[in-house]
Amino acid sequence: MKSESERAIPTGLHGQIECYGGIKMGTPHSLQDEDEGQRVLKCPSCGHASAAGFMEPIDNPVSLDEYKIAIHKNTREKGFHENCDNFHRELNLIIGELMEAMEADRHANWHKNRDPVEVPTNIKEWTFPEFNKWYMKHFDNAVEMEIIDTFIRLFDFCGLYEINIESLLKLKMRYNQLRPGLRGRRY
Repeated sequence: MKSESERAIPTGLHGQIECYGGIKMGTPHSLQDEDEGQRVLKCPSCGHASAAGFMEPIDNPVSLDEYKIAIHKNTREKGFHENCDNFHRELNLIIGELMEAMEADRHANWHKNRDPVEVPTNIKEWTFPEFNKWYMKHFDNAVEMEIIDTFIRLFDFCGLYEINIESLLKLKMRYNQLRPGLRGRRY
């Protein structure tokens, strides 16, 4: 596993637009295959290969964009985008997960209200039937897991449409910090 200093993503200025870890804000980035079969994020302006693109195993992502890449890679490998990539369908799948969370709440189905459960130390060695049985018993249809499903759908959407989560999130958070509060609205 990489140390914190090895994971540090250099930032710089490319023209007048700040580049976060090699991803020029406001410009589409791309996933490109490298010699060793790894996928990397590249800034189209400077060609910088972002550390976020060098994937560790799927269970060890360290940044939002690493999660995005890992999630989108998994959905592609599972065949979710083979037939068509439809913008409206993808948005409705995200909304559907939120509706499932609401329905779980209507039934007071919160994981935090269930008996505490520890994740077994050998869980990575389990087959799907073993894992599925354990997961369904402890986590299925819980509000928290439906929210996590929403994140997974959102991250897949960002991977599909090449949205750089971290740089745009920083930009939007700064915008929200600077603008006035409710601006005459009730909420």
